[in-house]
Amino acid sequence: MIPGDRHRDGLVLELTLAENLHLREAFDRRFEAELGGRWTLHPGRLRARAHARLEAFGVRPPEPELPAAALSGGNQQKVVVARELARAPAVLLASNPTRGLDVAAAAAVHERILAAARADGAGVLLVSSDLDEVLLLADRVAVLYDGVLREVGARGVSREAVGRAMVGA
Repeated sequence: MIPGDRHRDGLVLELTLAENLHLREAFDRRFEAELGGRWTLHPGRLRARAHARLEAFGVRPPEPELPAAALSGGNQQKVVVARELARAPAVLLASNPTRGLDVAAAAAVHERILAAARADGAGVLLVSSDLDEVLLLADRVAVLYDGVLREVGARGVSREAVGRAMVGA
């Protein structure tokens, strides 16, 4: 899950980037051997792995020992996206995944989400307040209006059709 609020739900700002990247894997047995074994942690491996992820997702600076609070909002968002996509999820719930990112960084995140969906076969539920993002990424578009979820159309649906659904027409 890529949460809508990276500060409240996505990161522990006082922890290092390496620790934040490891949060979801802390009790995942698939990563025990890679990171040190059951109930142990090899700090060097954790830092090396974090550095590779930070580099791959363009986080600046790619310093695993920095606290998450030291990064800009856009780089904090990249850390959250890196953590979630590195796990190769079967299903990804992404809420405003490019919030706070510049155009180039947003395009890179979009490409990663599409790659997860296409190459890795992940199902993606994108919840976004950015209509351009929805129209770019979605295979199917639905609108929640007055408590009712209504499918508007498939890839290529017009802005006008989505707009009408957003006002209940």
